Amino acid sequence: MANILVCDDSALIRLQIKDILNSEDHKVLEATNFKQIKLNSFSDNITLDEIDVIFLDVYLGDISGLKILKYLSENYPNLPVLMISIDNKRETIMRALKLGATDYILKPFDKIFIIDKLNTILSTNEFSNNKKPENITKQLSSLENSLSMEINRTLRNELSFSLAKFTSQDNEKINDLKETTTSMIRDIDRAYSISEDIFVLLLPLTNKAGFEKLKDRLEKGLNTSDSIDDITEITTSTFPDDITEKLDYEKTNKYKKEILHQLNLY
Repeated sequence: MANILVCDDSALIRLQIKDILNSEDHKVLEATNFKQIKLNSFSDNITLDEIDVIFLDVYLGDISGLKILKYLSENYPNLPVLMISIDNKRETIMRALKLGATDYILKPFDKIFIIDKLNTILSTNEFSNNKKPENITKQLSSLENSLSMEINRTLRNELSFSLAKFTSQDNEKINDLKETTTSMIRDIDRAYSISEDIFVLLLPLTNKAGFEKLKDRLEKGLNTSDSIDDITEITTSTFPDDITEKLDYEKTNKYKKEILHQLNLY
């Protein structure tokens, strides 16, 4: 069970999200303004330090949700924040992500979408310790769900994203790489432990050149003299760059299968 804070000045939106998350046995708290968040007055016994995820509206009556996001990013940098809005403008989405939003969800949304998104975040937070077989299966399922959503977002906003699969038979060195990765990736990035010797990174807003820069940073952060190429085999896929056919909004599932096939995960 996770502690979830929903900050929206619409009672209907708060109720919708609360009903969805309560059905998953999460504890849901509500806030309507910045003051309640800053003063921790949304609960008598739970503070922001104990919140696992925040759903935050972009437009609130008293203050922009982006200003609240900036405050949270500066003071609670490890707290995942999901922005929710009817605003689908690229500049608004980009600004939210640059300010530290974990993701940006467009209204209206449905139950399956919200649950999948939350499970992805919670499973990513547990990435380094997620080795049980049932959790590994859940990780692959979360990857597939996130991949579908990222394809849709990319098609809507003409952006790029990359995936990278890391494979190694040396558990000690691959674990070092996993730990280095979780300390360096952005809040919007996702890491999935598919098995003890395979993990996958999902990197929104990242083209091939962007992944190479990340790879260089990871290599400098390793606690070994070995290069990443010595430690692991890396398989990458960048969307839509690696799709040869003309893009079609109705082919999300086809693209997902093709990407997973490129990574030998399907």
